[in-house]
Amino acid sequence: MTKTGRRIRTLLISLALLLALLSVGYIVLIKVIDLDTYKDQILSELQKSLNRPVSYKTGNLSFSLGPAISFHNVIIREPDNSADFVTIKNLTCQLDLIHLLKKQIVIHRLSADKARVNLERRTDGRFNISDLTESRSGNTQLKIHDLELSEADITFTDRLLQTSPIITRLEKTDLLLQNLSRDSRASFKISTILGGGASGTLHLSGKIGLPPKDSPLENSVIEAKISCKKLDIAHYWPYYSKYVPFKKILGTVDTETDFRGRISEFTSTGKIALHSPRFDYQPVFKQVLASKDIQIKYHFELNRQDIRIKALEVNVDGAEVKGSFALLDYRSNDPRITAQAVTGKLDFEKYRQFVPYGIIVKDTAEWIEQHIAGGVYQLDEGKLDGKISQILHMELGTNYNILYIRARAEKGVVSYGSKVPTFNNIKGTLEMKGKDFFLHGMSGNFGTSPMTLEGKIADYPLDSPSSYPFKMVISPSRNEIAWLAGKGISSNFLYNGNSSLTLSGDGFTSGYNLYGDWNLTPASYSYANYISKPVGTTSNIKFRGMINQKEATLTSMNYTVGGLTLDLSAKYPFDPAKSMDILINSNQFTSENISSLSPFLSRYTPTGRAQVSLKVSVPPAAGKLKLNGTVMFNNASLRYSQSEKPVSGLTGSISFDDGAIESTHISARIGNTAFSGKGAISSLDPFTFSTSFTSTLIDPEDFGIRFAPKNPMITKVKGDISFKENSINIKSLSGAVNNSQLSIVGSISDLNKMKADISIYSSFLDISDLILFSGAESTGVKQAKPAVSPSLKINLKAERGVISGTEFKKLNTTLSLSNKVLQIAPLDAEILGGKLSAKGKIDSQSTPSRYQAEFKLANASADETTNLFSGKKKEVTGVMSLEGELGSSGDSFDTIKKSLSGKILIHSTKGMLRQFSGLSKVFSILNVSQLFKFRLPDMVSEGMPYSDIKGTLTFKDGIITTNDLFISSNAMNISFVGKHDLKSDNLDLTVGVQPLQTVDKVVSHIPIVGWILTGKEKSLISAYFEIKGKSTSPEVSAIPVSSLGKGVFGIFKRMFQLPAKLFTDTGEVILGN
Repeated sequence: MTKTGRRIRTLLISLALLLALLSVGYIVLIKVIDLDTYKDQILSELQKSLNRPVSYKTGNLSFSLGPAISFHNVIIREPDNSADFVTIKNLTCQLDLIHLLKKQIVIHRLSADKARVNLERRTDGRFNISDLTESRSGNTQLKIHDLELSEADITFTDRLLQTSPIITRLEKTDLLLQNLSRDSRASFKISTILGGGASGTLHLSGKIGLPPKDSPLENSVIEAKISCKKLDIAHYWPYYSKYVPFKKILGTVDTETDFRGRISEFTSTGKIALHSPRFDYQPVFKQVLASKDIQIKYHFELNRQDIRIKALEVNVDGAEVKGSFALLDYRSNDPRITAQAVTGKLDFEKYRQFVPYGIIVKDTAEWIEQHIAGGVYQLDEGKLDGKISQILHMELGTNYNILYIRARAEKGVVSYGSKVPTFNNIKGTLEMKGKDFFLHGMSGNFGTSPMTLEGKIADYPLDSPSSYPFKMVISPSRNEIAWLAGKGISSNFLYNGNSSLTLSGDGFTSGYNLYGDWNLTPASYSYANYISKPVGTTSNIKFRGMINQKEATLTSMNYTVGGLTLDLSAKYPFDPAKSMDILINSNQFTSENISSLSPFLSRYTPTGRAQVSLKVSVPPAAGKLKLNGTVMFNNASLRYSQSEKPVSGLTGSISFDDGAIESTHISARIGNTAFSGKGAISSLDPFTFSTSFTSTLIDPEDFGIRFAPKNPMITKVKGDISFKENSINIKSLSGAVNNSQLSIVGSISDLNKMKADISIYSSFLDISDLILFSGAESTGVKQAKPAVSPSLKINLKAERGVISGTEFKKLNTTLSLSNKVLQIAPLDAEILGGKLSAKGKIDSQSTPSRYQAEFKLANASADETTNLFSGKKKEVTGVMSLEGELGSSGDSFDTIKKSLSGKILIHSTKGMLRQFSGLSKVFSILNVSQLFKFRLPDMVSEGMPYSDIKGTLTFKDGIITTNDLFISSNAMNISFVGKHDLKSDNLDLTVGVQPLQTVDKVVSHIPIVGWILTGKEKSLISAYFEIKGKSTSPEVSAIPVSSLGKGVFGIFKRMFQLPAKLFTDTGEVILGN
């Protein structure tokens, strides 16, 4: 064995002996020392060190890894003994004997099993352990190197922040603190489950370099890893609520983070996940922000000057934001902020709740909220670099340069309500640079109309007003044009083509200018049948206008189509609401060029030139539209109906003045009719129109009227007529109809029901000229109209005139028509050399129509009167009077003649009878002049004088009968009994002739049978004849008295005063007996 081996062997034997001795000493010490012997001293030292009542049930000493004291069921009370501070089931203290000999209690490791710890912060801000952290004088000091808690429950009650305490429990807590000595590097590890009002789990581990004894704990250097799961954010609201402007945050948080450095200077890197957070920060956000998940990654640095988040990634329900942030020189009064950010694509509809309206300029925020309806937006670059004073006052100097933003928009939607087409599918670049906010390369649709846009908001951060210049090019489609035109127009509006509208604008909200240029030449458009422009016809709209807080002004608008140019301007005041004034002026255009673009005008085949200059005032409410200005015509013409003659040579102007319309002297021609005059519409509601006109000749056929059998010549017409609502007032209307001169005044009070009261005066009136008007008929297509029962009153006066060749004078009558009954009363006239008075009635309401007349003609010329009513010329001279009444019914002349009834009294004196064929034949039979001393009259050449004619004519069913027509003369008396059938023109008369001269004695030679002789002088009494047949050529024959009926002979007896004996003894009067 070597020397070295022997030494090792000796050392091992010595160590074995030492261990044996220590084991024996440990066993002896355990048996000899009993802690209960020193219990009072131990408790006294603990109470003195802790300043609290302390108790335990049992204790024991062990030397497994050194001296250790174990206590069981330890209770530490509050200083006032009011409650338990700590309870421990098993407490083991591993002591350092060397420090104990120096009168220092140093616990190498303090292990507590199932400890219950109650921590409290009172209303004064002090903790219930504050006294334990304070240094106290004394010879013995308690020091703990390591602390270990196993399955501990720690309850923290905070009464400082609010009336009701905040209770946080750390359940099943495992805690290990090692090397808890100043100026040393300690380690820690904690794992717990949060309970009470809190929830979640917490894991914390790391090292902490505690500063020297004379240095504050804030200087500790910490290296830690922190992990928490499902931490309830709302529970900790009282701890930060007074430092933030928003309401309580709801949700849970997961955290994985590293911490390195001091509290005042450290770095931290980690992840934070917020689950179902709810964030209420109104009015910055319009609603409570709610999200499913928010994921945050960060790298945070804090030093004594700066706060830097060098890397920040945020994911909100799939939306990503990346950037960095720094708050530099944050301890100064004016820190500097730098920030950068980019985002992925953000769907506005999904994330619109995150728009911070409350920190955006009011007008811009309201516009975003009310009008942006969708889109996908992406921040490509966002930079902020400036001091807080610069950020708060970007309007000063060049502070606006601290911010730069460039973003993209896709599928953007801007809406101005359901009644306005949306701006949709918007795409382009948004750039906030310097003092301007740019819209670059914007494109999209207005409704279905494609458009492009360049614009900006200039000087947006400055105190001076911002301006809004832009330029937009749009290709309007039919739907958008119809919307622009309005609902009332769109239903009849058609549009097709690819026109281009260029819009531009500039100005401020206090006054904005708008310009437009619309090239409509490549498009076709039409509205109803008023305009129909084909592709290729030149058409353009240019306009400029301005809008401010007081009014909207259309400075000018120029509209061209074909050869027509319209210039319009308008002004519409907002407050107080006033009428909108529109000025319309046209060039002097040729109607032929315009009519080809207007189906409505082309129907009238217009020619000539016209020009318009109007001012239209549109009231703010439902008031009356006002129109002022003129419309001028120069040798214009139009055809208002294809079946009518055109109006030509129209020259003059029409003026509009509010509700009144008036023309200057206008001349025109319709066919052969030339007229001139002027007119006025004084009111549109009710419609009131007046006109005065003259015409040298009016051809009725020019107005579609033809008269049978021929048209009258209407000349020298002059009129002054007014119309109001449904009535016409004829101030004066005069002219000549053939030879008749007429002057008319009166009124038609109801055109629909034809109620009229008219006076007609004529210096000369030919009744046939008036009768011509009853034969008027339309030359065009007759339109079916509902039957009207007119009500008319016509006062007719004529100084002189003619009817059927018979002259009359001083005609005065009144015609009244009501309910289809025409009353003629009275009628006075001088006619046929006498005076006529009459009245009558025509009842068209009856079926058939009925006619009644009463008349009296006094002292008229018998010749003229007879010829007026006789179809053939018969001459009766003398003075004649007629009086009677007649009635009839029927709808034609034949039926009227057949139903004629009534009677006429005839009286004529001192005249001559000629051209009566019936009497001529009677006298031819009586041609016995050689037997008489007197000579019978020749009815053709000489006639028969008479002294008196009397009689009554009775009319019934178209038959005229008489029983007393008696003619007396110096030569003879003639009496007529019988009838005349007007329907067949048949005569059936018995004529009695009574000569008044002495008869020759040779009476036997008289060839007439039926002579009656009587009287002292044997005078010839009477002879009788029959007249039968047509009135133009009747058959006459002599008849004997015996053939006369008793009734007929009785009539003659009365008229001739014959003796009664003739009726009883006829044999005595027969010649030869």
